[in-house]
Amino acid sequence: MSKNIQDNKFRISIDRNHSIEDLKEWNVTVKKVLLLLKEKKGILITITPQSYSIGEDLGRCQKIKRNKSEYLLNWDVYFSEDYLYLIAESEEFKRGLLFIVLSENITDIFKTIEAINPIGIIDLSQITVEIIFLEDDGETIFWNRPSKEIKTYLLNI
Repeated sequence: MSKNIQDNKFRISIDRNHSIEDLKEWNVTVKKVLLLLKEKKGILITITPQSYSIGEDLGRCQKIKRNKSEYLLNWDVYFSEDYLYLIAESEEFKRGLLFIVLSENITDIFKTIEAINPIGIIDLSQITVEIIFLEDDGETIFWNRPSKEIKTYLLNI
């Protein structure tokens, strides 16, 4: 695995030529990273949600249309260990279509949505909030603006 921290942006990636064992270790690493959110609150943003989307099951959800795309927002999500495991295993998260935002400021949320295009590519220069997601290759987890404590932990995973 490789780790990269740059301009308050942290990435952990699995190596391109990975074995089955590497993939198992990668899945554990993703869950460890998400568990850093345990007992925090935030918002989930799902791009182009489907009827089977995890956000539909989590409650407190609202669908909105922006830039000709549909988004599902889950407001005021309390990140219990169970929820974090569900998120880690969800199809949307694995495909880079589910974003975890650690802000409850409505302006921040809509700025974040404006920075995410319909296929999950995000313009990080417009993001001012702490946001966590898997890139669409499923091989890189990204954390924007982690706290100093989180950065230290991420470097030691």
